[in-house]
Amino acid sequence: MEKAFGNLKKYLPVIFFSTGFLFDIFTLGEIDEMSNIIMQLLYIIIAAAILALEYLEIENIKSHHLIQKIFLYRVDIFHFCLGSLLSSYTLFYFKSGSLSNSYFFLIFMAGLLVFNEFQLIKNLGILIRTSLLYLCLLTFMLYLIPLLIGKSGTLIFLFTILLCLAISFGIKRLFVKKSSRVYYFTQYLFIPHVVISLLFTFFYLIKAFPPIPLSLKYIGVFHNVEKENGHYITSENRSKFKFWQNGDQDFLYKENDKVFIFTKIFAPAGFEDRVNIKWQVEIDGAYKTSDIIPLNIKGGRREGYRAFASKQNIRPGNWRVYIETGSGLEIGRIDFHIYTDENESLTMRKEKRI
Repeated sequence: MEKAFGNLKKYLPVIFFSTGFLFDIFTLGEIDEMSNIIMQLLYIIIAAAILALEYLEIENIKSHHLIQKIFLYRVDIFHFCLGSLLSSYTLFYFKSGSLSNSYFFLIFMAGLLVFNEFQLIKNLGILIRTSLLYLCLLTFMLYLIPLLIGKSGTLIFLFTILLCLAISFGIKRLFVKKSSRVYYFTQYLFIPHVVISLLFTFFYLIKAFPPIPLSLKYIGVFHNVEKENGHYITSENRSKFKFWQNGDQDFLYKENDKVFIFTKIFAPAGFEDRVNIKWQVEIDGAYKTSDIIPLNIKGGRREGYRAFASKQNIRPGNWRVYIETGSGLEIGRIDFHIYTDENESLTMRKEKRI
């Protein structure tokens, strides 16, 4: 029994980490919910306190019996907090932006988790734990600051990066005063934080960063969109058997027809910003931008801010429409094909969009 418990004990960090991940999958709400923000902040504070004890080489706490018991499981608690935080951010950032953009960022996050399982990396355990915790702090601040300001953009992103580095530098200075190990805290604490900040900045500059805290709830292609009594009515002739399509992605086009894009974009309460609807057409095997239509959005609606844009004089062929932030981060996209229609009339189906 004791041997079995000993074998189980070495897997406790993984169990706690996985438990935290699963816990968040089933309980996580929207990004701007106060309960989520408070809980994530609490997890960061607990994980940071545990890591601080490790940096200061405090191996025992002489206090209440219950506190001593909890202290024995501090590493497991750290992994639970980290699992919950990373699962939250993975889900938030996955929902924000198109899969093609989120893919690179998620690979980066997952890579850190996988590398942590290699023995060579485990020998540098505190370095990895520091990196993962700073990654959590940075991802938290990168959506918290826009939530507080009510806008997003390049300047706000860079301000957040510098703010997190300032926090890291301040903590390093505090630890140096406690133990005077300047090189140790620079190498194992501050430098990893700089590297992660640079990687985040790199992802942002190449437009591979999710447009947090915005996310696309819906986008579709239609023959017409009208606003009636506060509701949006879309018209389409898509066969119901093409259930995987959003509207008329196989668009039958007649002369003087308009192509409508209807979208729902989630933004937190109090958030106001401008996004761009970018139309592109494939010409000679490459997509070229045809039009860019600006759109002002307001947050606070759980189903997403509803809006539409239209375009006339469209040529047959492959088209795609991007929804992007003002700084060029992709919120979502839709691909569709324009076919010339020879029929005199089409049977349209109308639907109210909530």
